[in-house]
Formats: sequence, structure tokens, C-alpha cells
Amino acid sequence: MGQICIIYEKVQTKGKDTKKFYEKLDTEIAKQLTKDMKVLELAMGPALLSKGISRHCKELYATDFSEKMVHEARKKELPDNVIVEQADATALLYEDESFDAIVIANALHIMPNPKQAIKEMKRVLKKDGVIDLKNFGFGIILLVVVIIITFLFSRYEMKIGKNWICDIERWSKGSFGCFCRL
Repeated sequence: MGQICIIYEKVQTKGKDTKKFYEKLDTEIAKQLTKDMKVLELAMGPALLSKGISRHCKELYATDFSEKMVHEARKKELPDNVIVEQADATALLYEDESFDAIVIANALHIMPNPKQAIKEMKRVLKKDGVIDLKNFGFGIILLVVVIIITFLFSRYEMKIGKNWICDIERWSKGSFGCFCRL
């Protein structure tokens, strides 16, 4: 599994536009955060976004289900306000209303039980907290991701309405971004 983590990171950071893409992603996430926030990052993978997110908040709990991904993330030089932990998004061990914001990038659509992950996000998020959900893909993959996320938010009592703001934006190479306020 350790080798898979390394390969995953290489694939995610390959290409001449990758640095610009992650800078754009960081800029978009930063718009939802303030320096006094306690933030939960779910499915951090090899912590490609963690360092950037940490610059915009007081405290970042960067988590992943995979022990190997957590191990790889801990090898990186991350700021002191980043706490790297193993966590199951469907059974979070945090208190109710613990976080001001939750960031999850390119993961909800591949979780075996996204309904339970959404319930857990709602549980640990403060009443006026924000969820910044990013998914990116190309062509048909992008379309499938948009359909899955739309289905999840409409099916599981998470209607877009008065308490929700949801923007779908196409970034370079057809990425998908969604910001929601609960």
C-alpha cells in the first residue's frame, strides 16, 4: 500500500499545469476560511492541499482513512497548526459541532458509504459552518462526478435552499467545485 501512496501522489502532481491547478484550488478554498477557524480536512491523501489550507486557518485536522496515506503525510514538512490523524469519514471520533469548516477534495464520490460520511460531516460541523467540497475530473468522469454529488445532496435531506450556497465552477481542464453552507 505504501507504494500505491507514492504512485498516487506522482499521478496527482504530474503535468505542467498541476502547480497552477493546486494554487487555484488553494485560492478557492481560502475564500471560505478565516484565520480563527478550526478546519477538518477529510481524505487528505498525501497532504497535497494540507499545507495550503493551513495558511488560512487557526488549526487544521488533516485526516485520511488509509494508515499508509497518513504515514506518507507525516513525512512531509507541514506547519505546526496541522494535526495529521487517521480517521474514518463515516465514523468520526470528534465531538458534535467541533469544526468551523470541512474540506474534502476528490473523495466523496469514491467512498463506500457517502450517505454516512455526509451525516458525519453535518454532525461535527458547527451550526454556521461551511463544507468546501471539490471534485475534479475530465470529460465523462466530470459528468459522472457531478451526477453523483447532485444525487447525494438531493437524496439525503441536504436540499439546496435558504441555508445552502452551491456554486459549480469549471476550472482548467474541467474540474468541479462545490461550496456549501449548512
